Amino acid sequence: MRRIAPVFFILLSFLSSPVFALTGKSVAELNAFDTHMQDLMKRWNVPGAALAVVRKGKLVLARGYGAASSGQEVQPYSRFRIASLSKLITAAAILKLVEQDKLKLDKQALLYLLDLPGLVFDQTDRRWWDVTVRHLLQHRAGVATNDDQDPMFNTTASCHSIVKQYLSQPLQHNPGEHYLYSNFGYCVLGMIIQTVSGQSYENYVRSNILEPANVGSMYLGGSNKARPGEHEVEYYSRDGQDPYGFNMHNLAAAGGWVASVKELARLFSLLDGFDSRADMLSAKLMQQVPLRPAAVERHAEVWYGLGLGVRQRVDGQNWWHAGSLPGTRALYVRAFDDTLWVALFNSRHKDSDAMLNDIDQSLWRAREETRSWPQHDLFAAQ
Repeated sequence: MRRIAPVFFILLSFLSSPVFALTGKSVAELNAFDTHMQDLMKRWNVPGAALAVVRKGKLVLARGYGAASSGQEVQPYSRFRIASLSKLITAAAILKLVEQDKLKLDKQALLYLLDLPGLVFDQTDRRWWDVTVRHLLQHRAGVATNDDQDPMFNTTASCHSIVKQYLSQPLQHNPGEHYLYSNFGYCVLGMIIQTVSGQSYENYVRSNILEPANVGSMYLGGSNKARPGEHEVEYYSRDGQDPYGFNMHNLAAAGGWVASVKELARLFSLLDGFDSRADMLSAKLMQQVPLRPAAVERHAEVWYGLGLGVRQRVDGQNWWHAGSLPGTRALYVRAFDDTLWVALFNSRHKDSDAMLNDIDQSLWRAREETRSWPQHDLFAAQ
């Protein structure tokens, strides 16, 4: 019996472990990515996920894993809330306005809001007038940070009313001095896009960023489970929070977009600074994206640029951004060697940081275990 029991329990564990449906084109050279994605889903109890990998401008892998909702499999075209990956999109829209000579990165941000109805500046902390557009993009404006009191998760107030409220409150730090990750700062950027362009935030982004990238079907998400968007997955609680219990509309510029991994791979490959695929912004502007903020010490290896994290290596730079909402975990990585990946998950574990670290490390391992890269381009099939 002592010899049989371990075998029995191993077999029982195997039979009870989740088996995930896989969709999209299977690519033998990239099996390591499939293996690591499925392992991640088992470890973190995730019903569904998707992954896209781009190598030297070519989409080499686009896969869906597990359940989008009851009875539906995740497809490579399934759409997920992308949470803070939306900040890359907002940053791209700001840079497009700079390219169109409608906005300057180092100009006072409030000057672009003066004509917005309902805003009052008579009690504004004088340091607000030192906040530039660049400070907001870099999370260095000294404004409200993301904590338990994050104003952007107010279920009743609008982005406009939240900005009005916070203009009468003191900044937490002098502009430029400290990094404080802030959804609120990106709400302000969304309003700047609206006032400068004369369009709604969504319409400007769609016509100037998404449609030129051929991903114009992306959309801003809603909070109603009964009315998901086209091809949108269902979100599952693994952290005790209701995925449908907050105001997605407020998060628009900070975390409101819904997209598939294929759409994000196409868009981000046009914003990666590599020559293998022409960027949608000028080379001069793309050089601004990863610049080290003035307050960051010269020998620092990691900082936040214009809408993304940057890690300096001897042989280049890695860029990345993570996304997190109840029911959502997301990760974008642009590696130093012209490789890019986007992973989306339809649940978030209560230990969200540990889950993110595991996702990041696992996908880097998958890249390192890949010995050869296919030459096909799945972008051509879209």
